Amino acid sequence: MQELFIVIDNGGTNIKTVLIDLAGNQIEKVSFSTPRIENEFDFREVDMNVIWDNIALSIKELITKANVLKEHIVGVATVGHGKGLYLLDKNGDPVRNGILSTDNRASSLVMHLKQKTNEINMQPILSSQAPVLLRWLKENEKDNYLKTEHILSAKDYVRYKLTDKVYTDYSDASSNNLMDINKKEYDQEIFKFFEITELYSKVPEIVNSTDICGHITEKAANETGLPVGIPVIGGMFDIDASALSTNVLSTDYISVTAGTWSINEYLAVEPVESNNNILNSIFVDNNYYLIESSSPTSAGNLDIIIDCFVNKEFTKMPISRSEIYQLIAKNLKDTDSETTNTIFLPFLYGSNDHPDAKGCFIGLDSTLNFTQMVRAVYEGVAFSHRYHLEKLLEQKRTPTKGIRLAGGIVNSDIWVQILADVLKYPIEIVESKELGALGGAIALSVGLNYFDSFSEAAASMTKIKKVFYPNSKESNKYDEKYAKYSKIISSLNNIW
Repeated sequence: MQELFIVIDNGGTNIKTVLIDLAGNQIEKVSFSTPRIENEFDFREVDMNVIWDNIALSIKELITKANVLKEHIVGVATVGHGKGLYLLDKNGDPVRNGILSTDNRASSLVMHLKQKTNEINMQPILSSQAPVLLRWLKENEKDNYLKTEHILSAKDYVRYKLTDKVYTDYSDASSNNLMDINKKEYDQEIFKFFEITELYSKVPEIVNSTDICGHITEKAANETGLPVGIPVIGGMFDIDASALSTNVLSTDYISVTAGTWSINEYLAVEPVESNNNILNSIFVDNNYYLIESSSPTSAGNLDIIIDCFVNKEFTKMPISRSEIYQLIAKNLKDTDSETTNTIFLPFLYGSNDHPDAKGCFIGLDSTLNFTQMVRAVYEGVAFSHRYHLEKLLEQKRTPTKGIRLAGGIVNSDIWVQILADVLKYPIEIVESKELGALGGAIALSVGLNYFDSFSEAAASMTKIKKVFYPNSKESNKYDEKYAKYSKIISSLNNIW
């Protein structure tokens, strides 16, 4: 019998349901844009009921499109964006809308909390972390705060809807600033620091990513078309899934994910204590720590720029997003680092410098065209990744052979080459396109005992497709541009 896995990747930009076989091959995929709600400035939410309804329909569509026998589906994994907040009441219903990882409503609260939680658990404070958002709810939505019975992450909510069981895993709980990462348990001091001790008892049991956490209920089977009773594992934070799917399972490589967030990470045997906004979390293997420098400053910026300049209200000819990407690739084919002097700051979702900094183009003139602006976006995103990489390399104590890349950027050879030239490291791309889902499938293969370890599973299920080597001539030019980019950010900090 052909064993097949279904993985639901509940992301902040797109949500994907993917069918993968034991060899790591992607059989079929259904995806849709995350239906974000942005009714107030810096608020980024989702209707949890709508999210589930769409996911359930996408699973049905996936099974139909793939035309597979249901008995071949042997397990389900959930992967999701980190941070953010998904709350359930005592009846198991959503307390309010879910909050995405790009939400920035609590930025002033972060500024107010001058003491660093780094002193407690080696973590900086981010406005989208669960304890920060819970403190915000306590101050601004007290009724919802008091209704809370379960504190979940994005992938935990999906797993709950599939199994009627409430759990989280080490990768999400630790990255969301809820744990003592040395003791690997929830930290009461964190709840005291944020003055949310009433909710300490509302956190779910922590499990390993490969643990079976329940089975598809009859209700979920009716809604999704999945067979009743197949196992669902703990799953993981999507950045851990990216590391798994690119076979970054030792200290040799740096894993970079270029999606909504600029995620830059490596594995270490000890967490980083001297913190420079470096995030520590527990990796899915429970042996390594994931050392991360990140911000919402990556490829997601491009979609906003496209929406601004290719607005359906003003475009007479209907054009799909894929057609737009193809047109951009065609127009950028013969461009290089000298095509534009315009600098783009990729801060449309948030900044990795001043907390109030916003995105902008610097250096526009009358000769500028849309292709040059897109090239500036590509370069600005690469510069943001370089900022994070430099912070990581200050802390990394082992040699780095290269970078393995995941995220939407891998669909653009031009963009990946720009990234290689800016970062000055070889960049390896794996064959699978949906790397978050592949990471979930790797965990499933271990949890269901098809492989004995993550290393064995990743070696069998991942394949390097292509390597992009930095062009030294372009790298030298980008060094000059990056210096200008950095100076612009510093000079603007006085006006934010």
